Amino acid sequence: MMNHDSSLSPAWHPSQADGCTPCLPLSPPRAALSGRAVATGLCAFARWFTSLKVRGAEGLRALGAPTIYYANHTSHADVLLLLAALPPDVRGSVRPVAASDYWNRDPVRRFLAQEVFRCIAVSRLEVNRNANPLDAMQRALLAGQSLILFPEGTRGDGTRLLPFRSGIHRLLQATPAAQAVPVWIQNAHRALPRGSWLPAPVPCTVTFGAPLHLSTGTPKAGVLAAASLALEEVARECIPKCQC
Repeated sequence: MMNHDSSLSPAWHPSQADGCTPCLPLSPPRAALSGRAVATGLCAFARWFTSLKVRGAEGLRALGAPTIYYANHTSHADVLLLLAALPPDVRGSVRPVAASDYWNRDPVRRFLAQEVFRCIAVSRLEVNRNANPLDAMQRALLAGQSLILFPEGTRGDGTRLLPFRSGIHRLLQATPAAQAVPVWIQNAHRALPRGSWLPAPVPCTVTFGAPLHLSTGTPKAGVLAAASLALEEVARECIPKCQC
């Protein structure tokens, strides 16, 4: 739930001029309800504004187990586009993994991360045994929730994948019931370029690949190589069809 920042003043309301009680911030249940409504509206807007094309989503309902949707990362629009591409009944159990140092910078981003996208916030600045970002992800998977993960760890330029970090290997190792599905997001970096808050009406495509199949005991290097290769294969299938 959203943590209220005590440094913020309650919203002013004209009734204050008559000595009435000022409006207070949303209570946690109302904030959650408001967040779900905003999420539904943003997903609908994203699909319309980017003429979003979705490929490979037909079998997502049948996966059955907690799923890690891992994708290329080129824009802050990636989370919204991927959520918008998911079937609504699947979307409700999916939580993006997001950098807390970015999404906690101000009340608007904090509301979007906590109440709208229901992100699992992880710190890129402080990682130790007492603050391991994988712990919260693992708990979510064990609770039957799915994740959106960007294994590159940072935004790329849209021309190539960056090397994967080890988090996806450790999550799959710790939660064997979880499946990993590669997702290629095309043109997000053009729809919302780095450093911009103003989106452009650029057609985008989200393509879901087949779940990753790994042998028991596959070492870290093998998992990372297989995951990267699977995502590159989805990209090769997508890019000629996107006509972007």
